[in-house]
Amino acid sequence: MPSPNPAREYGWISITLHWLGVLGLLVSFITGQLTEDAPRAVERLALDNHVFWATLMAAPILLRIVWRSVLGFAPVGEQPFVLTLIQKVVMWGLLASMAVAVISGLLTVWSTGNAIDLGFMSLSSPIGRDRGLHEIMEELHEVAAHAWIPLLVLHVLGALKHLLWDRDGRFQAIFRPQPR
Repeated sequence: MPSPNPAREYGWISITLHWLGVLGLLVSFITGQLTEDAPRAVERLALDNHVFWATLMAAPILLRIVWRSVLGFAPVGEQPFVLTLIQKVVMWGLLASMAVAVISGLLTVWSTGNAIDLGFMSLSSPIGRDRGLHEIMEELHEVAAHAWIPLLVLHVLGALKHLLWDRDGRFQAIFRPQPR
């Protein structure tokens, strides 16, 4: 029977957090891009939509970051040192860019002095209006929200390497819990 959270493998908790993180990342990015490309007349609605979905997805994304920070990553097996180094940089880079995007996104809204309105609840701003902080967070959010793209490409290439070249089961591991 698969364990819910083996320390160095992908149990159902890790797999669920991985795919919720992927969903959160994609929804947040797509709604953010729609905000940037929105005509002036619907810009506010597009921004509210982005903030709503990104805030909802912040919890599973941050939980995934904490989960991986505590447990680490499943071993990838024997491979050249440079590939192991790239794998670690890519994985930690993805988590870092997601963390910075989430935190800077929340602070971008809160630094206007406004609450984040989710419809069913409101997250009051823990800080007052601060234009300087707002501009910094807005820029940081923009950078972090795009930094994950090349990292994701490298991550997918690494997954394909495990599927097509190594044939070591690591690709399949993120789709189903590993038996003990």
